[in-house]
Amino acid sequence: EHLDVSYKSTDIPGKLGTLIRKAMAKYGQRAVVLVDEYDKPILDNIDNPPIAAEMREGLKNLYSVLKQQDANIQFVFMTGVTKFSKVSLFSGLNQLTDITIDTR
Repeated sequence: EHLDVSYKSTDIPGKLGTLIRKAMAKYGQRAVVLVDEYDKPILDNIDNPPIAAEMREGLKNLYSVLKQQDANIQFVFMTGVTKFSKVSLFSGLNQLTDITIDTR
């Protein structure tokens, strides 16, 4: 409502891209994206490999928007319990920095 966003796209990645672009256009500042438990949909379905694979593919598509919107994003901060180096979700992203405190 505050950004006067009307979504032409019905898919979530399309809506996220629109939201990021509109925020940049309205405020003249690059967006900060916070994602908590980026791996939860996969972990919730770990006992059902076909569903887990579907979740992984959906998240991969969603996170690819972050790469596409790089010019409109200041930074992205993600939390999860799975080490991202072991997850192919972020193959479309670059410049990832692991700031994990636990050395395991």
